[in-house]
Amino acid sequence: MCRIWRGRGRFTNRYSSGGRIHRPKMSIGQYGFISLVVDTEGNLIGLHSLK
Repeated sequence: MCRIWRGRGRFTNRYSSGGRIHRPKMSIGQYGFISLVVDTEGNLIGLHSLK
């Protein structure tokens, strides 16, 4: 599953080549938000946003 960012803290689900969300969007305090995803090859990737 892959998710496409739609703004204002929302994701839209898109089924594709097997990627998945490992940890949904979570706050890291004054530093913003992060989400952890696993790509189609099994690599863990962190995404960061200030908003």
